[in-house]
Amino acid sequence: IESEVDTITGIVEKHIHNEKAPLDKRQMIVTEFFTWIMPLINYVVYEEQLQGHFGMSHEELKKRFFESLKQTHIAYHKKYLQ
Repeated sequence: IESEVDTITGIVEKHIHNEKAPLDKRQMIVTEFFTWIMPLINYVVYEEQLQGHFGMSHEELKKRFFESLKQTHIAYHKKYLQ
């Protein structure tokens, strides 16, 4: 997680300075964990059970999973790139 945060932090600091959304490395680490690492682990571990529970195909669940990531994880990073 920390290497991903360092990479993103470096890109943001090098190319963009956003005073409205100052970088907070500790917050980025926690956000990476809860909006990327844990959802990914849960998706991998529970994919088959979720397909059955929600009545979705593999492709539909995958599509909806990545849409959820866009709305949470990717949206968080975009805050620093605006």
